Amino acid sequence: MAKRAPRMLAAIVLPALVAGLLAALRHPRVVYTSDSTAQQSIVRTWLDVGHGVTHLPADTWLFKFPLYLVIEQLALDPTTKLLIAVLVLTAATFALLGAGAMLLAPRARWYELAGPLLFLAAMNGGIGSNRNLSNYRNIELGLCFLLLALAARYLDGRGSLRKQCRWAGPVTLGLTLFWFDDPYFQVLMAAPLMVLALAWFLLRTRNPRLLALAGCLLVSFLLLPLLQWGVGVFGLEIDHTQQLSPTLASVSSGLRQFAYDTATQAGVERWRGAPALLIAADVLTVLVLALLVAGSVIGAVWFWRSRELVPFAVAVNWPLAFLGTLVQEGHPSRYLILAPYGLVVTAVILLPRLRERAPARVGLPRSLVVVLSATALVTTAWGAASALEVNRRPSNALIAQSQLMDEVATTGVLKGFAPYWYGNVTSYLTGGGRTVYELKCTHGEMKTRSWVSDTARLTRPAQRSFLIWVPDYYEPHGCTEAAWNAVLGEPAQVSTLDDGVQVRVYDYDIGQLWESVPDGLRRS
Repeated sequence: MAKRAPRMLAAIVLPALVAGLLAALRHPRVVYTSDSTAQQSIVRTWLDVGHGVTHLPADTWLFKFPLYLVIEQLALDPTTKLLIAVLVLTAATFALLGAGAMLLAPRARWYELAGPLLFLAAMNGGIGSNRNLSNYRNIELGLCFLLLALAARYLDGRGSLRKQCRWAGPVTLGLTLFWFDDPYFQVLMAAPLMVLALAWFLLRTRNPRLLALAGCLLVSFLLLPLLQWGVGVFGLEIDHTQQLSPTLASVSSGLRQFAYDTATQAGVERWRGAPALLIAADVLTVLVLALLVAGSVIGAVWFWRSRELVPFAVAVNWPLAFLGTLVQEGHPSRYLILAPYGLVVTAVILLPRLRERAPARVGLPRSLVVVLSATALVTTAWGAASALEVNRRPSNALIAQSQLMDEVATTGVLKGFAPYWYGNVTSYLTGGGRTVYELKCTHGEMKTRSWVSDTARLTRPAQRSFLIWVPDYYEPHGCTEAAWNAVLGEPAQVSTLDDGVQVRVYDYDIGQLWESVPDGLRRS
């Protein structure tokens, strides 16, 4: 027990504290987006006006909804509730990730756990979207590596395979629920593991547990579409239009954007005119990531020779995050977060191997831990300093967002419409009771869309409504102000904000126009 406590502190508590501290310093002085408040605003809609049909993306983040249902009962400011969610999910992420790391590296000493995981917690100043925004792949990343660790323990098990088969049903169902929560990990982690398990059985060792593992994964893949179809009974509709859909055209057309996004993840774009502390933190981060990449190559060779499937899968998996981003239309750089997680877990597994296989060079793994820890210290200092600076000098974008929220709340109108990037965030940040539904413009036609929203917002009875008019969005798509005044009528009240955005109040429910003409409105 005495040895277990320091390991738990190093793997779970210390990284969670560092990441939580940086998150707390940065919130609430950040610019929130519709993405970052989407799931919470859906829960808020359920509580305020009921439930129609909830349109969710394929990555539903189902596991977060129970947390939001609890938090939304608290009589607190919306940004405070967002911070609570971030801190809870941060703690859960590192609890799951730390547990997985300890299972994957049972002989790792406390400092061999602490060094890599602290580096991950503080990487890029701890301001990565996956930790400081709740609706991103944070808790899923921790759970992913815990599942891999449990798979490794199963493959190394000594018990009867027949007895273990009784768990096949619950395990397969649990995996299906995880892919339902976020099929991204099904594509980039579970599918490669299934292929490797079959190849391992044919080429490396005839362990029947490999077939059992591959079978559970395969059945879970087959059950996922059934589950996605079945939840329609409960008024949940899964939208597959923006899920992971790789194309070769994306590779040839977006290499420059992909390179920029990769540099952005490392913070390189911030170097011009930046303070020395920022540059030092980013340079150290890039150097450490280069070391971790080299370590992953060494680890892959060792794990292949020692016939350890799951550690090998972790060591060779991180390039798939880059490949998945490169072939995805738009090259969503937030997917790259899987790579440093994989590299760090590989380091945790590798460090005790270095110590045990080269006792004469015991200083090498300790030196690596010192480098990781020093980098974590510098990046933590940078993250704290930049967060305090943001608190002292809020950005123009944050000021504009606050002005918009205040203006919408001042109208007293509870039902509104807006472009996607203004929809969920306005619905949530203006407090309970207000709902904002998306209106998009395509070739001069204004349409409603239920992307990450609930149709109860559109059908909600209202005597008055408002429209957040964003000229830079609507007019380039053919929806001019004059044309839509002819359709909607003159607004009863117009407030123009400093950035040109308008809050237009109407003395009737403009949503009724789209309820009767669901395909959209066009001025003839």
